[in-house]
Amino acid sequence: MGPRDDLLSDALAEAEAARERGDRASAESACERVLTLTEGQGPIAADALICRARLRLAEDAAEDAAEEPLSRARALAPEAWAPWYWSGCAAAHRAELDTAEGHFDAALACVTEEDDAGVVARVLVQRAYARALLDKPGPALDDLRRAADLHDPLHDPLDEAARRTAAVLARGRYEEACRLVRRKEFEPALDALVECEPWWPEGALNGAIAELRLYAVWQLAARRAPGARDRARTHLADARARLPDDPRPQHCAARLEFAARAYEDSATLWYGALTRHPDDPTPRHALALCRERTGDAEGADRELTALLDTESGPRARLALAGLRMREGRWGAAGEVLEEGAESSESEVLAECRYRAGEPPGSGGGAWAVAGLVRDGRTDEALVALDGVDARPGGRGEQEAGLLLRVAALRELGGTRWAEAASLLAAARELAPGPARSDADALHAVVLAMGGRHDAAAALLTEAARRRPADRHLAHLRALVLLHALSAGDGSAAVREQCVAAWGTLLHDAGFWERRRTDAERRHRTGIAPAHVVTLRTDLHSHLEACLRPPEGDDSGLLLRRESEAARALAGLGGFGGFAVDASGGERLVCGPLRIVELGMAREFGAYVCALGGPPSRRLFSQLGFAQVEFMADRPREALAALGDLRCAACAAAGDGTREAVAVCAPGCDRFDEMNPGYAGLPAPEKHGALREDALALAVEAALAEGRAALTAAEPDPRTAHACWRTALRYGRALGRYQDTQLKVADVALGSVAALRRAGRFDAAVSVLEAAHAILGANERHRLVGPLAGVLTDRGIVAFNAAPGELDGPLDDLRRAVEFNPHLSRAQHTLCLLLRLHGTRQRQAGSVTGALRTLRALLGRLDAALALLPHDAELERLRDGVRSDVAGLAAAAPDPSAAPIAPDDLAGGS
Repeated sequence: MGPRDDLLSDALAEAEAARERGDRASAESACERVLTLTEGQGPIAADALICRARLRLAEDAAEDAAEEPLSRARALAPEAWAPWYWSGCAAAHRAELDTAEGHFDAALACVTEEDDAGVVARVLVQRAYARALLDKPGPALDDLRRAADLHDPLHDPLDEAARRTAAVLARGRYEEACRLVRRKEFEPALDALVECEPWWPEGALNGAIAELRLYAVWQLAARRAPGARDRARTHLADARARLPDDPRPQHCAARLEFAARAYEDSATLWYGALTRHPDDPTPRHALALCRERTGDAEGADRELTALLDTESGPRARLALAGLRMREGRWGAAGEVLEEGAESSESEVLAECRYRAGEPPGSGGGAWAVAGLVRDGRTDEALVALDGVDARPGGRGEQEAGLLLRVAALRELGGTRWAEAASLLAAARELAPGPARSDADALHAVVLAMGGRHDAAAALLTEAARRRPADRHLAHLRALVLLHALSAGDGSAAVREQCVAAWGTLLHDAGFWERRRTDAERRHRTGIAPAHVVTLRTDLHSHLEACLRPPEGDDSGLLLRRESEAARALAGLGGFGGFAVDASGGERLVCGPLRIVELGMAREFGAYVCALGGPPSRRLFSQLGFAQVEFMADRPREALAALGDLRCAACAAAGDGTREAVAVCAPGCDRFDEMNPGYAGLPAPEKHGALREDALALAVEAALAEGRAALTAAEPDPRTAHACWRTALRYGRALGRYQDTQLKVADVALGSVAALRRAGRFDAAVSVLEAAHAILGANERHRLVGPLAGVLTDRGIVAFNAAPGELDGPLDDLRRAVEFNPHLSRAQHTLCLLLRLHGTRQRQAGSVTGALRTLRALLGRLDAALALLPHDAELERLRDGVRSDVAGLAAAAPDPSAAPIAPDDLAGGS
């Protein structure tokens, strides 16, 4: 070291001494000399800059006053710890805690514990303060623990303040661990507890940490997260070390290895547990399982045999029997089970006896049945089956079911259908078998041929529900149900199922095309599609006859609704809302009963809504019965079918009775089932939609019935009048009163036109009078002209038929003129007949009466000409009447006769 270096060292020492004395001026002067001599370069210059920064920190200068010399120091000595350390202190002084933590990290990177343990401890303590303020209690405690572990004989790294800080942080971490435990966050709680453990008395937290590790293992096993097994091993190793006398960590570790298929490791752990606790049966039982998995069957047998006389004997006995059964030693397994008295072992014992070729015994359940069938005693087996509490799918049931199926096949070889059906039914009761349409169809045929139509139908119904578009299943099911009806099962449920099945087939174009091509191939000749139509029609008639219930009601209505609904659905392209199956995903053509059978009322309702709610949805509801009657031109029957659309429960409760059309209440559970066409709408809306469609159909039916009454061979205006009243009542409830009036007027005018052409004027007048009486002013004016014309026609025809009778024609013509005074034909004819009436009075010798009639006629002619000016015929008639009056007046005996009233002619001729 040269004189210059000595000078620099002395100046730096002087600066540090002045700083410690609080002599800022001397310290600054000394630092400046160092910087001048070093030209601001090198480690000594960095130390001088640190000294200057510490002076500024001690004086509480501006917060960033120390940053300038410290940043220069870091640049001059980037690999020295001191610039980073004091930069961290300065940043902490400025409350820039993240920056401070980063500077302390850099300082620790520049020095190791081997280089200077005291420096490392010093930096760790300061970083712990920063981390504590940053709410990082765990890392802060870790720093303080590391600092405390650095034993420096010249410097105690933790002063009193640091130890108080550590105690506060440790208490906080402990409380945080307790909160995390309450939230069942066991692994984070473990981390917190382990961090505060060094600040607790030694071993005080061992039990708590070990328990938490067991809980953490349980949680990892439940969640099965990635890496969970390795973490569980770590937890269990620590728990075993902390609680060497507690068997639970050892047991958990053994089970963990067993689950990982590390059977040797698991056996080692179980053996260790057994060594420590030889009276505990759990390790021995588990050790037997490990030996069995490693192929040591003899060792497993030995361990389980040792447990037979302990409290775990029943469990060990079953395990030992299972071990021997796995080896095929059924007799030896049975011997073990016979020593026990557990009722739960009786079924296993029965199987052992059966497999060993021995009789299972009367208490053997399904195994006893299997033994009887195996011995060829099928009749006894069927009798024994009645006393068996079967568990479909059980081992004994599967064995007995298989043997019964084999026996059924043997009976089929001799065409003994009844016997085969009985055996097959028993087999399916014990073991239904997998759902396969081909097997289900075969079994159904056997059951049906053996007279078990109900079982066959139930089997096919379930199969058809899984494969709704399978035509083969649908046809077979329809046939079986029809035969069930023919065999005497006429219940309403079977009848509805039969209707649903045949309704699906009647309008399935694919089904009928398949029938046609099959027939062509079988008979080797072409078959025209028209023959298929004839066949379908004949089948429909045959089905209606077969489906008629014993009481003789017209049950064909149910079939017609199902058939027409299927026809409408075919026109819409079919329904494809069910799961696509192996039949190719074809769309289903069916009626409402089939939709409900499939449990897809709401899906179908959504499909109908997606189509915009077509009118055909009526057929898929209780409205369908009225709709098919209406389509069959039976409007009266359609109106009768609309009387009540409620389910039995709503009808009994009286819901909707005051409505024009009664539908189920909005909360009805059966609404969707009874009206799948409306099931896709929200709850209040779908009830309203059904009611509106019902009212609209009622209006249409009432109008159609009225039209039928008028177009009959003998028109019946009175019936038409009643029908129109009904239509208007429903129209008002629907909110379409004006529109209904328009339709009534159209019907009336249309029928009147036909009646006038046929010369049936009495009927025409009656029709118009009936319509005129019930229609409002908006539509009544349309009837006035036609009514006046028909009255005029009738009056003229009546006069021509009986010229001597004037009363009837005059009444008609007067009414015609009242209805339509602008009708010139009525005016002309009425005036002519009144003049004729006056002439006949004069001829009869009543000059006074004739004068009165003619003078009244002059008044009528003046009124008519006011309405019909320049009518030449009326003017000529008036001139003639005036002449008649003048002639009669001259011949009258009493010119001062009483004045003539306008209504003097009302009394007739």
